[in-house]
Amino acid sequence: NIKKGVMTSGYVWYSARGKAVLEYNIGGPNEVEFIRVRLATKKAKGIYEAAMRDRSQATVRKSDLARNVVEKNGDVYIKGIPMVDQGAKGYCVVASAQRLFEYYGIACDMHQLAQLAKSDPNQGTNTLLINKQLGAIDYLFKTRFTCLAIRHGNGLVKLKDMKFVGKPVDEKKFHKLIRSNIDDGTPLLWSLQLGEAKEEPNLNPQASGGHMRMIIGYNEETQKIIFTDSWGAGHEFKTISANDIYRVTAGLFLMTPTVN
Repeated sequence: NIKKGVMTSGYVWYSARGKAVLEYNIGGPNEVEFIRVRLATKKAKGIYEAAMRDRSQATVRKSDLARNVVEKNGDVYIKGIPMVDQGAKGYCVVASAQRLFEYYGIACDMHQLAQLAKSDPNQGTNTLLINKQLGAIDYLFKTRFTCLAIRHGNGLVKLKDMKFVGKPVDEKKFHKLIRSNIDDGTPLLWSLQLGEAKEEPNLNPQASGGHMRMIIGYNEETQKIIFTDSWGAGHEFKTISANDIYRVTAGLFLMTPTVN
């Protein structure tokens, strides 16, 4: 039996060929929010190792993340970001958080995160709400949440004490934040207004509304920013013009492991 103090319980089975981990949310018999099963070889680590710990935490060191950075045809991007499809629910924030956590080797589930963050799929994606939700769960997974920039009028600003307007983040500083974190192997959580800039490929376009994605790379030659979306297959690797991204951004967030 597994209890991690983060609203999950479950079982582990071992065989000569591998292992299986079954987890579900802690609650009454009629309160099942999610069930997940992971299958792996006996030597598998990462999220499989994390699922058997008493408390979820990163199984990779922050200093090792730069090894995941790839340079190809001018693209500088982070490889190995797992896909999580948010499905019909408006869970783009917690789905993106699950993808980020599993990249760090933290076993979690977007439904589990939604419970912990008290997310409402009908609330939409408000940047101040994102601060509140993600800021409430980072310590549970031994990660550190930082709001790098948030929309204020026609520009972006830092937040003081996570709720007051701070110093401006101009476009030059914004792109520097993207490049420096990608170079370190750290994806960025990115909230934006949809339908205001061209994207490639333009799959299942949504005309408007708030949304969260992950920035995973850049290309200085083509002036493109590389991102990934929690909309499932085909949305793993997409681009937007570097000239457009500042204008459509509502917030830029960082969540990193505390293990260096």
